[in-house]
Parts: sequence; structure tokens; C-alpha cells
Amino acid sequence: MAPVEVSPGAGVGGSSEGVRVGRDGPRTAVWLSGEHDLASARLLSMALAEAMADNDADMVVDLTELAFMDASTLGVLVRGRQLLTGRGRCLTLRSPQRFPRKVIDACGLTELIEGAAS
Repeated sequence: MAPVEVSPGAGVGGSSEGVRVGRDGPRTAVWLSGEHDLASARLLSMALAEAMADNDADMVVDLTELAFMDASTLGVLVRGRQLLTGRGRCLTLRSPQRFPRKVIDACGLTELIEGAAS
């Protein structure tokens, strides 16, 4: 799968979001950047659906460049994980920055993070 850039746009309140899809070794990788909230949830959902349909690989969502996310973003990721789990695949999160990590922890989903203690 060649890397695909889903163009960043302006969300509500001037937030900007970026989604890039490609490969990371044997896994499908989705890189999130900028700020993701309710305004960008559809964009993220479409990118995940396309990435899931493209192959049968596990998926990693890299949050290294993600500055902000809200619960709607996390909800999209959890729904993606549920769909992949139903297909015998998994979705993990990689390298969340401070604020996204707080959202993940507050929602009790720390186990989604690669290398997080169970």
C-alpha cells in the first residue's frame, strides 16, 4: 500500500487535522497529526475504513504528531478496533503525546497503547 495523504482541513473552531495511511512493516499504519475532534471524526472514520478494506493486516495508529484529540476521536478508534477484532485483527495506538494520552487514560483505554502495562 502506497502512503496516502488525506488532506488536512479546517475543523470547527479553526482546528486542523491530518491523516496519512501507509505501511509500517507488516501492519497498516495510520499517522494522525494536528488536532482531531468531532469536526474531523468523519474524515478519520473514512480513512480507517479505507485502510481496513485495503488488506488483512493489523493496524497501528501513530499519535506522535497528534497535539489534541477529544472523545469523539477516541470513539472512532475504538469502533475501528472493534471492527478489526471481529475480523481477527488488532488495532493499537503508538506514542501518544501528553494531552491525547490523558484522554486515553481518562477513558480507561490505556491497554490500546503499544507497550502499555496491562
